[in-house]
Amino acid sequence: MASSLVRTEYIEVDSGRIAFDDTGGPGHIVLCIPGMGDLRSEYRLLGPDLKQAEFRVVTMDVRGFGET
Repeated sequence: MASSLVRTEYIEVDSGRIAFDDTGGPGHIVLCIPGMGDLRSEYRLLGPDLKQAEFRVVTMDVRGFGET
């Protein structure tokens, strides 16, 4: 999947901002929440298959990581 299809957006909250990437589209949303491991690497493995299955994929950066 080309990276140009994913857009980074931000939600402003009282204590800062939360960054998330959204592939967009009309499909059911799959929310990828980071746990153990590198979420972006995991998304690179799963993302193309999820998009091909017509899911909308949203990943987020937890506090202290990425752009959050």
